[in-house]
Amino acid sequence: DPGHGGPDPGAIGQAGTREKAINLDIARRVEKLLKAKMANAIMTRSRDSDVGLYARSDIANKGNADIFVSIHINANDNPSIGGTSTYIYPGSGSSSETLRRQESYRLAQAIQDELVDSLGLRDIGVKEANFAVLRTSNMPAVLVELAFISNEAEEKLINTDSFKNKAAQAIVDGIVKYFAGKRTA
Repeated sequence: DPGHGGPDPGAIGQAGTREKAINLDIARRVEKLLKAKMANAIMTRSRDSDVGLYARSDIANKGNADIFVSIHINANDNPSIGGTSTYIYPGSGSSSETLRRQESYRLAQAIQDELVDSLGLRDIGVKEANFAVLRTSNMPAVLVELAFISNEAEEKLINTDSFKNKAAQAIVDGIVKYFAGKRTA
């Protein structure tokens, strides 16, 4: 799920980088890597189009996706803040959500570990947030915040092919690690 798109640019960096374009570029790279591993990747958008928050999780739910991964670039009013984080939905406390929350956490930790190792940015960790795409997904779901577009150095970095390739590969490696852990559990 490449975050934002269409009239919603997401965050915009000081140099004019639009989050929606970086998200889509990295998501396409993830899709290509997953398909090379014979995985069926369902994209919520494959071009610069407007897809609503609830439509995104609906696409995954109707496609019977095994996992949901939303790709984003973070921003903060303080331009010195940087790093990588991955979010899960904290759940409403119902017992029916317990397993999904546990699996979302395992997926988030696997992806976060790979991202931190590969990108070398500050490890902000796995966090909880009530994001619509995470709350309304029926499957384990995570939202990655790869770097900060509001941080000058990280904005330059996210515009490089090296960063985009490393981020995509790390997401895929985290997904593979997650599913490998499910087989051995």
